[in-house]
Amino acid sequence: KPAESKTEPLYPKDTAYSWLKAPRYLDEPCEVGPLARMWINGDYRRGISTMDRHLARAHEAMKIAQAMRQWVTELTPEGSVCNMPAPVETAEATGLTEAPRGALGHWVWIEESRIAHYQVISPTTWNVSPRDDAGVPGPLEQALLGMPIENAEQPIEIMRIIHSFDPCLDCATHVIRPGRQAKIYRVL
Repeated sequence: KPAESKTEPLYPKDTAYSWLKAPRYLDEPCEVGPLARMWINGDYRRGISTMDRHLARAHEAMKIAQAMRQWVTELTPEGSVCNMPAPVETAEATGLTEAPRGALGHWVWIEESRIAHYQVISPTTWNVSPRDDAGVPGPLEQALLGMPIENAEQPIEIMRIIHSFDPCLDCATHVIRPGRQAKIYRVL
């Protein structure tokens, strides 16, 4: 329950290989983002591969662009653009939405007009979650397992899969081969 959880760093974390949370829905890892949304609403059913993630993202972008034609006619140019909230002394709030990269949740407690507790589960946390306590890998790790790599010095296949989940993740990706000196790859 994110509203009740606390994020406390554990260092060193000898039994783990990641600092990410491992969120689960009904104890199952879940992929979030354009492919998941398009699959659930029936707009895309071609497959669940790396290329399918890119195609679903493009199809969803087109669907949104087409819907914007109607949305723009509903705007009131002279209308208010912001309603200022009244300050509160004590409150609990949950904000759930579908961001472009996937499911996003915020949980906050306010006490004495200040944030007393805050948790977030971002799309990256869902998709890149590590193995959980039961040893079940998250969606990205499942997609990477068994992937043949043509050139271990330039593992472009890994980056293609990672980008299909999240185009922004290459800057946070490190590829390390056991028994070798760490080498950091980056996409130019």
